[in-house]
Amino acid sequence: MSKQNKLKELNNIVAVFVVQFDVHKGNIIEWQYPADFNLEGVEYQAICSGLHNVDSDILYFSRQDKYYGISVFKNMPVDTSRGAYMKAIGILVKPTRQTGDCGEVWKHKDYLIKEINQHMVEEIEPERYENLMNYYNQYKYCENQVKSARTSWLNDKSLLYATEHSVNYNLIHNMPAAINQQELIKPNDFLDLLELLGDNIFVLWKASILKKRIMFMDDPKIGNSSGYVYCTHLMGHTPDKYKAIKPIIPKFIVGVNDISELEKSQNSFVACTPDTIFQIKSNLYDIALTFSSTHSSPYYSQIPTTTSIREAPNKRLLIKSNTHSVPAAANTADTKRYYILLDLLSLSNGDFNPMPIKTSSSSLITSFYYWLYEEEDETKREMGEEHWKDMFARKSSRSLSAHSSHSSSRRSGYTDDEDATEIDPNEICEVVAARVSNDLGISSNYFQQKYQPINNILINFFQNLTYFLLLTLQDIISESENDDDVVTIHPKDMVELGLDPIQDSDFIIELAQLYFEEEKKRFQIELEFIQCLSNPWYLNNLAQQQYFRDPAFLNYLKYLQYWKQPEYAKFVVYPHALYFLDLLQHAEFRDYISTSENTQEVHRMQYYHWQYLRNPPSTTTVEEPQ
Repeated sequence: MSKQNKLKELNNIVAVFVVQFDVHKGNIIEWQYPADFNLEGVEYQAICSGLHNVDSDILYFSRQDKYYGISVFKNMPVDTSRGAYMKAIGILVKPTRQTGDCGEVWKHKDYLIKEINQHMVEEIEPERYENLMNYYNQYKYCENQVKSARTSWLNDKSLLYATEHSVNYNLIHNMPAAINQQELIKPNDFLDLLELLGDNIFVLWKASILKKRIMFMDDPKIGNSSGYVYCTHLMGHTPDKYKAIKPIIPKFIVGVNDISELEKSQNSFVACTPDTIFQIKSNLYDIALTFSSTHSSPYYSQIPTTTSIREAPNKRLLIKSNTHSVPAAANTADTKRYYILLDLLSLSNGDFNPMPIKTSSSSLITSFYYWLYEEEDETKREMGEEHWKDMFARKSSRSLSAHSSHSSSRRSGYTDDEDATEIDPNEICEVVAARVSNDLGISSNYFQQKYQPINNILINFFQNLTYFLLLTLQDIISESENDDDVVTIHPKDMVELGLDPIQDSDFIIELAQLYFEEEKKRFQIELEFIQCLSNPWYLNNLAQQQYFRDPAFLNYLKYLQYWKQPEYAKFVVYPHALYFLDLLQHAEFRDYISTSENTQEVHRMQYYHWQYLRNPPSTTTVEEPQ
């Protein structure tokens, strides 16, 4: 599909604008269209702090968590205006079913980059804005959007039996191929993020599925961090059955003007900022990832105990955590999972050298638990298996069984042990990129332009990791709950979940509380409703109350079909409930059951079934006494 055709599919622009830096007034809106659209404050989002030090940048931002914007900024040296002429042109979009959560606002980038040069003159001419007006009219928002053809990434029959294996086993052997071709802001954003974070990518993943407040802090240019914000948002996606949990909101660039809103908001978010004031406003976020030039930075002179540092080419990354449930550094289980991910990316057969494994005391304990409880053939190539075999003689097999949740004690904090050996993510990712290039039979330069297969693997990996983890945890909880509603998770269960039995205890407690306390209430309500469907007169009453005319209710009936899966159907006492749930998917039956005569007939058929088919009359003859 051509780029022009892709843009025609968008039709989601709600406003276009031009912002200028005025030497006397500061940032001002020079022009906007439509003129009556509320763009108050957009001048500080389109030209954020620190941009006077760069010649150009591309910025992404959100407004009221329902509009998303892009601005292309340019800084032209001149003799006036404090030695510079700074301007930005931008577009605001409203997400649709087709475009997804962020409206694919970045697809307008190429147009804005070309258009900005027409506005880098001080003399204002009315016809200068005609191109922006025409662009708006061509792609303006339409109310009647067709339904998206995107398919859920969980529509795969192989996932029905995921609870039969551990999370890591499923990641290697049972992960379905990526269905969606999810486009990123920049094609290499996810791989760059993996290179920067290494195994600490799982710190970010844990924070995203726990719906924490995540902040990237970067020097201008801030555009790269916007891409990392979107990648984090994708990592935080949860399966449809957990949609009651509020999603993590991608706010993109935030600044000083957003502080009051962030202080009041209770929602989880992921954002980025160039404003250094956020370094001391730690109450505004739970996890902070700070990028800085490796040359010098006073912020790194003293490192708190809740932080970890990564070095990358020309960048230094500091991770700071304000929450016990997400420590600032990866643990041994994260490192093991990191190798599984690299194996998927590199398409290797174990012919590249593994990086050293952490050898702290806590890591050795975790390694022992994995040796003791890990599922046989858990990995195609056991990362560090020889290291473990030297210590414990051989790997143990196990029969998977669901057991427990909830650790009774909480830790006061966590820092990675000083004697731990660090993995070099730069070397690994260089090997990954080169390996994929060679396997695909293409040059390295060509590979840089073809990141989509890698992005599909990465997005698919993290979203299925979340699904496998929640599904397995739910199974463990349901098997181990007692009359006191107390659930205990043992080290064996933590291994099954692919987590660290020691360092991930707070994480699993919060995860269970977040997803399954409300889930239990929802489960009970849905089960009661499902059972009621076995009564034909209840169905007739729903028809009389016009429920079958409500599209939202029909969607709810469609959603409830997951109860037909074996792990849920076992709780349904009346088998006819699921039979009628199936029939209710058809308009003919919904119309049929709306009359009393037909309902009476269905009731007679149901009674006949129960009396004669499920409990047939006895054919045993009794002889008369002689």
